Amino acid sequence: MALLRKRRKTKLRALTPPEKAADKVGGKDINVDGGLLRKRPKVLRGLMLPSAHTVRERSSLAGFTLVELLIVIIIVAVLVGVAVPGYYSVRSKMEDEKAKFNLTQIYNAQKAYKVDKQTYAWDIDELRGYIDFSDDDSHWEYFVDSADATSFVARARNLTDNRILRINQNNDIY
Repeated sequence: MALLRKRRKTKLRALTPPEKAADKVGGKDINVDGGLLRKRPKVLRGLMLPSAHTVRERSSLAGFTLVELLIVIIIVAVLVGVAVPGYYSVRSKMEDEKAKFNLTQIYNAQKAYKVDKQTYAWDIDELRGYIDFSDDDSHWEYFVDSADATSFVARARNLTDNRILRINQNNDIY
């Protein structure tokens, strides 16, 4: 695979007079530890200087290889693949708990309605004075399935996947 950065094979050599550094610092030469480094291969006392670029040029060439970028993308994809299903599972459970809470509110409203009228309400609209669904989200619909003087069954239906929860006069949610 190709690298995202190029490498040059030029070597640096030291210039003997450091006074010349003041003229060339803005250009391609740089003063490092009192000696001037220039981009030309030259042996200094039998040793080649190891750097291929000046310090300034080297920092501009720093980057990632294609393999490194692909590894990071794969790691992020695995983390997202683990986190997203967990998020939707928790969200679904939260919506179910909210629907159970609202069914319990319907149960309490039915009990208050029975005290006032000696029967349970046949329609959810009759319970509007006893309960407020204004802060409810639109994921659930609520109905009273059956009601008489001794019993009732209320139902909540999820609009996205048609799950149904019910509650009766004994506060049994099923």
